[in-house]
Amino acid sequence: MPTPRKVRNLKAQIDPVLVMIPRAAEMIDSTERDVRDKLRAGLLVAVKDGRLTKVTVESIKALPDRLPRAEFTPLPSKEGTDV
Repeated sequence: MPTPRKVRNLKAQIDPVLVMIPRAAEMIDSTERDVRDKLRAGLLVAVKDGRLTKVTVESIKALPDRLPRAEFTPLPSKEGTDV
């Protein structure tokens, strides 16, 4: 039978498949409200685990590919400087 220490170490090695909304918000550096908005928009996927709503980590990892790409305008070069 594994000791409690071995069980803790095993849990630390297993990547989660589902996370609760507050943890999903941490993972995408956002708010819980933003996570719920992304769920409503279909950008994230959630399942019910009893009464709990959990977000799939797979959909969190796929999120950057589902968001629009940021575009930046180059800064004008200053006269007399080499770029």
